[in-house]
Amino acid sequence: MITNTCRQAAALLSRSREESLGVFERVSLYVHLMVCPNCRIYSRQLHWIDQALAEAYRKTPVVLSVEARLRIAQALSQPGRGEPCDSE
Repeated sequence: MITNTCRQAAALLSRSREESLGVFERVSLYVHLMVCPNCRIYSRQLHWIDQALAEAYRKTPVVLSVEARLRIAQALSQPGRGEPCDSE
């Protein structure tokens, strides 16, 4: 897929946050970013969001109370919890 639309570039930028893109996808995205200032801005914004979230997570560790941990454990131990539902 040659990235010739901003929608395709945005999809690749989002995917690249979670997984490695193939060589062709990376080159295609690179070429698109060279010619599209709006997608370059969007790419920088995604990067800033990633940095802000990482910084916030480092500053605020997630700590659950004992009661919350027990409620979660009880909810997960109930039959049928966490299993996908059948829609057929």
